[in-house]
Amino acid sequence: MVAMADSTLANGGHVTGMLHKSLLDREIAQTGLGKRHIVDNMHRGTNVIAELSSGFIALSGGAGTAEELFEQWTLAQSGIHNKSCAFLNVKHF
Repeated sequence: MVAMADSTLANGGHVTGMLHKSLLDREIAQTGLGKRHIVDNMHRGTNVIAELSSGFIALSGGAGTAEELFEQWTLAQSGIHNKSCAFLNVKHF
């Protein structure tokens, strides 16, 4: 995620970040963001992402990444929203 944000910022793009507060001490917080949301729990983080997004693309990641995309995919299939959901398989990861 940091590489994606760095590339976006380097090319003049806008980045909004979301980070669980328990990860603040364990991860390097991204600098130069347009806005950063610090959340108390992962469920709230998923809600922030859903509120701000017009679609969802998951890159290679862990269980949390998959869980977030599957939740949005389920909401789309249930008719809660009509936002696109996709996995991007980089280099056949």
